[in-house]
Amino acid sequence: MKTKLFLPIAMVLLNNICSAQTSTAVELNFFTGTVQSGSIIFNWETNSEVNNNLFTIQISSDGRKFSDIHTQYGSGTSNQVHSYSYTQTNATYGKNYYKLCQTTFDGNCIELKTIVINIEDNIDEITVYPNPVGNHFKINLNNKLDGSVQFSLYNTSGIQIMAKSIQQYEQEMMERGNILPGVYYYVIADFNNKLIGKGKVVFN
Repeated sequence: MKTKLFLPIAMVLLNNICSAQTSTAVELNFFTGTVQSGSIIFNWETNSEVNNNLFTIQISSDGRKFSDIHTQYGSGTSNQVHSYSYTQTNATYGKNYYKLCQTTFDGNCIELKTIVINIEDNIDEITVYPNPVGNHFKINLNNKLDGSVQFSLYNTSGIQIMAKSIQQYEQEMMERGNILPGVYYYVIADFNNKLIGKGKVVFN
């Protein structure tokens, strides 16, 4: 199996809207997503491909408005089975929709399959307060952790907008900075990238 190259999303046409018509360019065997330690491992396999340039994975919180999170090359034209994978690290908890699309060499984008993945909030609660946030906020680690951890904040499109290392007993007041009003999701992981906390926070 030949190596698949990943493309920066910026290289893909912006506002690329995929049609829901049945693809004649790709025969898809499966598209799955498996939750593992706060990440989602996507796997998909094709039985054949015709004139297939790119695969794109998109995310949506409501199943209607999607945005790209990953793009990689397809196999052009092939009658062989090809396997692909992608790992979304620090995935947003809760229910999200993931759509796999393919783009032909002549620019047609076609939806292949949409799956729903729900990451349950089943780990020890870690408090971000006050919530909603004004100009400052603190993180309460509840003295359950050893050493330092990494705090990351993401918007609803899964884009990281803040990252900070925090000590176990640290109660540092954190500046809001230029974060716009809205709903955000935080992820706290140790330095082995093991998920130890996550939640939702609102910025006024």
